[in-house]
Amino acid sequence: MKCAVWLLLLLLSIAGMSGCSVINYEEEETVEEVREENVLTVALPQELRSLDSTVLSDPRTANTILPLIFDVPVYNNYDGTFSPGLFLTWNSGEGGREWTVTLRQNVRFHNGEAFDAQSVEMTFQYMQEQNSMPFSFYFQELLEVKTVNKYTVIFRFSDPVSSLPELVQHVYLIAPGDFQTLGADGYFAAPSGCGPFLFDSWEENTLILTRNDAWWGAEEGVTNVDQLIFRTISDDSYRISQLTDHEADLICEITAEQMMMLEQKKEIEIYTEESDTICWSGFSCDEGKLFHDRNARLAVWYAVNRRLICDSVLAGGQEWLWPVTQRFIGYDEEAARSVTSYDTYLSRVYLSQCDYDKTPVKIIVESEKLPQCDEVAQFFAVMLEAVGFSADLEIIEPGQWEETWQRGDYDMFISALTISENTVPWQYQYMLTEYNIAYNKDNSEEMSSVYKACLNDVVPFCSWFRIENRVAWLKGVSDFTVNPDQTISFYRVKKAS
Repeated sequence: MKCAVWLLLLLLSIAGMSGCSVINYEEEETVEEVREENVLTVALPQELRSLDSTVLSDPRTANTILPLIFDVPVYNNYDGTFSPGLFLTWNSGEGGREWTVTLRQNVRFHNGEAFDAQSVEMTFQYMQEQNSMPFSFYFQELLEVKTVNKYTVIFRFSDPVSSLPELVQHVYLIAPGDFQTLGADGYFAAPSGCGPFLFDSWEENTLILTRNDAWWGAEEGVTNVDQLIFRTISDDSYRISQLTDHEADLICEITAEQMMMLEQKKEIEIYTEESDTICWSGFSCDEGKLFHDRNARLAVWYAVNRRLICDSVLAGGQEWLWPVTQRFIGYDEEAARSVTSYDTYLSRVYLSQCDYDKTPVKIIVESEKLPQCDEVAQFFAVMLEAVGFSADLEIIEPGQWEETWQRGDYDMFISALTISENTVPWQYQYMLTEYNIAYNKDNSEEMSSVYKACLNDVVPFCSWFRIENRVAWLKGVSDFTVNPDQTISFYRVKKAS
């Protein structure tokens, strides 16, 4: 017996000296468990300041990221139709004043809570208490959201609503249990939603999401991305270098010059198309203000060379024929072009017909809403000064914008607004408040007459140009969608390993 033991030890010793190794099954099992994660990094130009959609300054960034965490009530198909999301069906009654919605069942928030009518009711109650700008504009006629049963709710409005899906498409529904326990600040610091990605972490300018394998929509296909990273890089050149150095997989908002440079890179794909986002201006028209006078507004209208800004500054984009353009109800190109023109002589004539004492016109510009904001803003100022205005230009960061705007501390502002292909008449109320366009006015002749009246009166806003949408990414990234409203859908994005 002793000889057998010594013989075994001798054989093991010889095996070690000859370079052979004894297999460690425990170690091999550990190696198999370690797998490199498939990480997709997106570089965005705008900073995400909050995961609370009711206080966000930049809806383009927010509406790219928040649907991944929260999901949405309905999906916008961008062809005038909507597909069910968390809202399964929606039917109108009472002439559009009442909408009955059935909710998708067997859906859970990331924290395990069941999604049901309580979530919808609490979300709208919170939005109403906040009285945020999106709520005050889009839901000002909302009277109540009433629970019928666990998976049915009724929306009641004081005036007819022609499209509930249009209203609710960017509403992000909250998990009621977490919200009540943590409060708004605690909940939105690390929200639990129903979407295809879970919140992981958010430090400084980096937001990390991880795939939700329990997402209800996974049956239609899932992403192979384990981790989705959003980085804010406001500097255009640095954002480009992140893509060319393969530190980022996809970037948004690039200049025409940068696009031409990237086209030379074989490993990079580029997408460019006119978006449904327009550059527009509003005026402070209170009694005693300069722009209370229609002549002063017309002087601005004719002073700005839309085509020059598109061609020289942005090297892309399209003049906007105000107040309605191709694809929209009431479009009348002849009527639009009759006032949509650049004429410095007419501008000076109108300016001479109003009581203007050379006091600088305060123009506030929402910095992150416009590409190449500084250059665009300077062009506006130079063009206005060329016809006799004195311009006091102030470029405002998004965090201060809403406060300044609501305070009315300006004479004119320059910002951007998305008007999508399936826009219904109520959305124009955002800019045409003096006309009090009713929600049920979707008769073409009636809308056309309203728009022609706007053309004659030049109500307190001007639209300038349509912004071009430019996105670049590394080959091997696929199955994402660049939307007309400048958002990007990453629900089922793929990245080659």
